[in-house]
Amino acid sequence: MIKISTLIILAILSSGCSWISRDYYYKSDVSVTGWTDEFRKGKRAIKRGGYPDAVIYSYKTDHFKLTLEVSYQDVVIVGPLLFPVIPTPWKSSRDLYLSVKIYPNKPMEFDSSKWKIIDGSTNEIFHPVSYRSIMDNNFLADQVPKKLKIDSTIFITVTFPIKAVEVSSLTVNLGAFFVGAEEFVPSILTLSKAKGDWHFDQLSI
Repeated sequence: MIKISTLIILAILSSGCSWISRDYYYKSDVSVTGWTDEFRKGKRAIKRGGYPDAVIYSYKTDHFKLTLEVSYQDVVIVGPLLFPVIPTPWKSSRDLYLSVKIYPNKPMEFDSSKWKIIDGSTNEIFHPVSYRSIMDNNFLADQVPKKLKIDSTIFITVTFPIKAVEVSSLTVNLGAFFVGAEEFVPSILTLSKAKGDWHFDQLSI
């Protein structure tokens, strides 16, 4: 006869799932003119709100501040709620993306369709295929990259047509930003992939 404790354990194990993931982020090994950088520790998802380790790059002028990061998480083991024991037979399928935040104190414009990355291994050039943004607390679904005019803070996630796991190093070129007649061109960033922390997460039903 099955013990009550055994039934309880089986119920717990069947009531959700868990997984172990690894953070990956991209960083420069040297100082880059015009940019400052700061490491940000990742956070467990706990159902929502998590984010991976990252190096946050900041570019600042008298008229606006811009921050940029390139990072992702790769799930490597999955399983029942308490015991993730099954190695995943796949690597992360997520496309590479840039997370960009712009804080203007004057109206400005830029063309996100001209942003590009170059794969350091193949020298292949990639342009954005879509972006999501939040401005004035309004969320915009996937949009085609284009010229934008802004006068308030905007958060943008720009997606490129290449899998993040395939990119060990890259260069990031954001082109020019315009405030009135003034032009600002951030220096190109050359970044390489680094391994971040491990995370254990659970999702109960």
